[in-house]
Amino acid sequence: MGDVTIEAIQEWTANLQLSDGSKRKVISVLSGILDRAVQTKHLGVNPALSVVRPRQKLKRRKYLNALQVEALADAAGENRDLVLVLAYCGLRFGEMAALKVSSVDQLRRRFMIEASVTEVNGRIEWTEPKDHQRRSVPFPSFLDSEIAERMKDREPDALLFTAARGGVLRIGNARRDWFDPAARSAGLDGITPHEMRHTAASLAVKAGASVLA
Repeated sequence: MGDVTIEAIQEWTANLQLSDGSKRKVISVLSGILDRAVQTKHLGVNPALSVVRPRQKLKRRKYLNALQVEALADAAGENRDLVLVLAYCGLRFGEMAALKVSSVDQLRRRFMIEASVTEVNGRIEWTEPKDHQRRSVPFPSFLDSEIAERMKDREPDALLFTAARGGVLRIGNARRDWFDPAARSAGLDGITPHEMRHTAASLAVKAGASVLA
C-alpha cells in the first residue's frame, strides 16, 4: 500500500473486491492497528480516522400485522405454533430451537431463555443467548393448548420444538421445508424468521406495550 496516508488507505479500500459492509470492517480493523502505532509513537496520527467509509445501506424492516401472521401460521400447517411463537414472543430462531420442556413455566405462561442453538458449517453449536441475556419471555394464552401438547409425555430435558424427523430445528432446513413455502402461500414471499422479531415488537406496541420495553 506504500505510505500510510489518508489517500493511500482510501484508494486501497476502494479497490478491494468486497461489499461495502466488509470494507467498513476492514477500515475499522486497520484503524485499530494504526491506533496502536500512534500509541507506540511509530505514527504521529492515525490517518484511517479521516478515511471516508462506504455508506451503510439500511435494509427496510418488514412487519406483519395480526391477520398476516395468522395467514402465515395457517399456511405453516403443523408448524403453526412455531410461527406464532416467533411472531408474538419475539424469540430469535436459535433461542426457540433451544427451548426444552423444562424451559416452560405453564402457570406463568413464560419461556425461560437460557440457551441458543445454531448450525455452523453443518455442526450444531450451543451457546448462551445473544449478549448473554438470560431472561423469561411471556407467551399468549391462545398458545396454551399447543404448548401443552408439545410437552405431553416428554422428559424435562427434551427439546420443546423439534425438526420433522426429530432433533434440533435448523433454520436453513426450516426455511426450505416449510417457512418459505408457507410465506409464499400466504402472499408474504420474502419474509424471514428474523423479521418476525420486528413483527413481535410491532404487535406488542400496538397492544399497548411501551416502545422502550
